[in-house]
Amino acid sequence: IGDPAEAPLHSSTTTPIEGGLSFNRAAELVPGQTFESAVVAGEFRFFKVPVEWGQHLSYRVDLADRDDVTSREWTYIRGKWYNPLRADLTELNLLALDVGRQDGTAGTFSAGSTEPVRYGSKDYGFAGYYYFVIGPNETDEDAPFQYRFTLTVATPGEIEHGPMYDLSAVEPADQPESATTNDPQPQPGENAISPTVIAVASGVLALVVGSAVAVVVARRRRAG
Repeated sequence: IGDPAEAPLHSSTTTPIEGGLSFNRAAELVPGQTFESAVVAGEFRFFKVPVEWGQHLSYRVDLADRDDVTSREWTYIRGKWYNPLRADLTELNLLALDVGRQDGTAGTFSAGSTEPVRYGSKDYGFAGYYYFVIGPNETDEDAPFQYRFTLTVATPGEIEHGPMYDLSAVEPADQPESATTNDPQPQPGENAISPTVIAVASGVLALVVGSAVAVVVARRRRAG
């Protein structure tokens, strides 16, 4: 593990984007391009960015000055990153950022991965889409207005050759249309069973049945 990747700078122009409401409907981000979006209390917005073997992942979030006055003196925005298997990437998370007090102070946060995407890495062992989920820790009754922000991601590093994985048996289930919890968690598919698991289970069942039949036959021979 090395030094964190340098966070990107925002570009002079921004592109409006509306984040998705689930992992499977996450809006795709282009590395190096600055996007402008918003989230309201009571929801989370989902984004994704492709990261190749050998590349790092870094990002910058700037929250706009607050134009409205809320019922609270302050508010927190929570941002969490997940790898292609939707495991939490703690070192990149925006866990509890003081967004804006009533004087309109903006919040800024940036972070970068400490290692590239490579085989054997605990957190970055898979190339593919990495996900960013952002939202306030308030309910929709606390602050009905939007929290505006700009987001830039970067994937520095030379692309390398890496292994190919078949993840068809571990497809995660879709999220509800609107995430309303304060701590979004990935929902792996409960019905996704690996073919290897099925084969092993079938073999064990066949062995048990075969043993039972052998015992019955042996008892009948002794009785005869």
